[in-house]
Amino acid sequence: METFNYQRAKGGRCLSGKSVRGKPRISKRENDLIRALLYQGTLSAVRYNPQVRGIYQRLKEKGAPEKKARIAAAHKLLLIAHAIYTKGVPYDPSYSRGG
Repeated sequence: METFNYQRAKGGRCLSGKSVRGKPRISKRENDLIRALLYQGTLSAVRYNPQVRGIYQRLKEKGAPEKKARIAAAHKLLLIAHAIYTKGVPYDPSYSRGG
């Protein structure tokens, strides 16, 4: 099994395979195992996590394809995991950023 190098991950963002520039697409350059696990994790997160469900449902209502909505949900899941890891606090589903 490949070892995880957090420093190389640049905060976890490049591991999602999400393109930054150009035509929106999924990059195949990074760790395919992590990308697959994130994508599979959205199957459960869309059902049980209100933050991830909100992103997924909003995109589906706008007519986004299933895969695009799942990828966005996977990215949200990655951002949540990164925040938990960097702040060292347990997950709080009722947390919302003040705005």
